[in-house]
Amino acid sequence: MVNYYQEGVLTSQISEEDLNKLTQISSGPAVSIFMDTQRIGIRPRRDQIKLKNLLAQAEKDLLSQGHRPTEVNKLLEPARDLLQNTIFWKYQGEGLAIYLGVGFSAIYRLPFSVKEGVFTGRHFHLKPLLPLFCYYWRFYVLALSQKQARLFRGSPYHLEEVTTINLPQGLEEAVSEEPAKTLSFYNLGRGGKRIFHGHGGLEESLKDKLRQYFQKVDHALNEFLAEEKIPLVLASVEYFLPIYQKANSYPHLLDAVVSGNPDKMKSDKLQAAAWAVVAPYFQQERERDQAEYQKLHGTGQTSNQISEIVIAAVQGRVKTLFVALDQECWGVFDPEKLIVEIRENDPSPGNVDLIDTAASWVFKQGQKVHAVNANQMPDQSPLVAIFHY
Repeated sequence: MVNYYQEGVLTSQISEEDLNKLTQISSGPAVSIFMDTQRIGIRPRRDQIKLKNLLAQAEKDLLSQGHRPTEVNKLLEPARDLLQNTIFWKYQGEGLAIYLGVGFSAIYRLPFSVKEGVFTGRHFHLKPLLPLFCYYWRFYVLALSQKQARLFRGSPYHLEEVTTINLPQGLEEAVSEEPAKTLSFYNLGRGGKRIFHGHGGLEESLKDKLRQYFQKVDHALNEFLAEEKIPLVLASVEYFLPIYQKANSYPHLLDAVVSGNPDKMKSDKLQAAAWAVVAPYFQQERERDQAEYQKLHGTGQTSNQISEIVIAAVQGRVKTLFVALDQECWGVFDPEKLIVEIRENDPSPGNVDLIDTAASWVFKQGQKVHAVNANQMPDQSPLVAIFHY
């Protein structure tokens, strides 16, 4: 996990490996703390007091569960150290997530606000992090110019350059036998039609060179992406798009393009432009899954029963899961005996949020999770599933 600064906010870049580590904690005691925070330089003392109160609640809960005071103090120590860390509080995002376990601690600055709360038990509470890891919110951006080709991983909140892919670095490197000609354009008339010129326009020989360049980019992409099904957004000048589309063999390249020279775009602008392109795609995917749920409803391949879904999640039978981020359902779950006891509105220490439990299991198995608000769920249940069988 690393932190990075963007548009006046410092947030944590949390990897799927980080989330997998959190899902592996299963013996307790495990403490999960969530709170909203103020952006950079805005009333840091208020946030320190808020965390102090949440830690007091965590201590009370742990002691009531029979944990020794020395054990509790050691467990909470990494978070208590933050109370006097003035530099830490000067640089925040919109929310804060703190995970404390035996010999383990993780502190994440979040790019969105979270519901305040303290959760203690055998497992960490992961549901507030799901917006960062929803299957349908991941995408790639191919930033393509004559000078370089770069690949980025994207989300609604982050854009991270991929450094482990071997892309050809520009037209000259890809077509080294002859110096590349420089393309330029200007706008003509009210229609804004672009006229390209080098020596008399975009010559066929230059198009051939671009095709060779793009074919090498496509080959590197397909080696790297392999069996991925994540959408790819092209960021380039517009006249690259039809040429690249002919060279492309990755089946999930979107038709829309982030128009302009990506070399001149700051990362936050590139991320925002790419998200604007890809967001309708994700909306359509969620609507397709909702339609599939409605179509299969009553066939035994769907469920809105929380107990049934939790058990199916452990068994690996869930294909698609809809989770209401703004709702909770408390209870007890024994994963070995596959017994679920619902206690609904009882967040007492020892109970778990069964919605969080199901989502964690489905995520671990690499299946699709739609994390939405209650008014976006396919029906009135806070947990809805489509089964493989």
